[in-house]
Amino acid sequence: MLPPKESRKVLVKMFRNKYIANLDELFDILDTHSRMSVFRRLKPLDYLSSFTDAGCYYTLQDIPKFDTLGLWFYQGVGFSRAGTLKSTLIDIVHLSEAGKTPTELLNLLRLKVANSLYNSLHGLVKGKKLKRHRLHGLALYTSIDSDIAGKQIAARREKIKSGFKLPAVVSM
Repeated sequence: MLPPKESRKVLVKMFRNKYIANLDELFDILDTHSRMSVFRRLKPLDYLSSFTDAGCYYTLQDIPKFDTLGLWFYQGVGFSRAGTLKSTLIDIVHLSEAGKTPTELLNLLRLKVANSLYNSLHGLVKGKKLKRHRLHGLALYTSIDSDIAGKQIAARREKIKSGFKLPAVVSM
């Protein structure tokens, strides 16, 4: 295992050149096989883990150039200003004009495994962090705030009324 100062140097250099890394790459660069040691070395560097790929990728907090939704994708791996997939879902749904359907979320978040989205949405509804509605045969996720949810549902009804079609799920 590299000493702390040397670890910091090699990690910063690697992330500046490569932008993201998985745990195996971090094991190699730090010359260890201990997960705890890797996270002990990452912690002072203010790292982020991906919300895609089961959180298996890491980057430094100052590397991503987040879009207006707080998302950044690099080589198909997604990172969020909010951190976790669940926190990202809450932010995106809460800030959306007309709520979000699972298909819209899958496309937006570029998730490779749909079950991770469905399981997260189910947990958020059960934990009262999001609301789920049935609207014209669609599952629609809205803010937990009733006033915001009412506006989101009204906006979605308008979209449907004006002939809005849901995009097909984009395969990865």
